[in-house]
Amino acid sequence: MAPKSPDVLNFAKGRVTLYGKIVALSSYGLLKTSEGLICNLGGVNATCLLFKTDICPILGVLKLIGVNARASPLNLVSISVLTFNFTEAKWKWVKFPAAGRGI
Repeated sequence: MAPKSPDVLNFAKGRVTLYGKIVALSSYGLLKTSEGLICNLGGVNATCLLFKTDICPILGVLKLIGVNARASPLNLVSISVLTFNFTEAKWKWVKFPAAGRGI
């Protein structure tokens, strides 16, 4: 994780939108919002980007730059994973059933 230097935090504070603030913090390694994985889609290996569902670390870092955001539990029935299929040479979303309710 990158140091929480004043320059990085001030850069993130200067972004106008919440999305811009999250991207700025992610760019400097203060937030990790996705993780690259190798997935097997029925005989075809693909690169998957697993987007983190735990919002608590994101909310904690946003507080460092003065953003007081809140989150509420959702009743998800599926999770979408962005995958890159090397055979077809394209990205696509794949839906998986959620492990439990109230994710």
